Amino acid sequence: MPPPNVGTGLPGSLRALGATVLALVCARVKLIAVEMQEERARAGQKLVLVVLAALFLAMGMLLAAFLVVVLFWDAHRMLAAGGVTLLYLAIGGWALVRLREMNHNSPPPFSATMSEFANDLKLLRGRDE
Repeated sequence: MPPPNVGTGLPGSLRALGATVLALVCARVKLIAVEMQEERARAGQKLVLVVLAALFLAMGMLLAAFLVVVLFWDAHRMLAAGGVTLLYLAIGGWALVRLREMNHNSPPPFSATMSEFANDLKLLRGRDE
């Protein structure tokens, strides 16, 4: 349906087309803005959780390591310290591998917007693929 007061004939059709394209662009810009806000909020939440988890897990692991070394001080202090070190290295390696997987498998930012732009292009080109 053409916007009101566009007139008739070629100039009116061009105005209606321009208004439709402008409305389409405005809708997509709004979608981009909403996705940017959502990404920023998610990134902030993730950062807070990562910092809290890292801080408290590091403190807990340090205290656990200290406890293990103290328990085995008389008999096997080197073995206890080496075991705790290997455990820490294994956990750190696992975390790095997991982070790499997450970065590799996560969808790109603004994928919904890009999908909508692709749909718009198909529609404008007259393809129903």
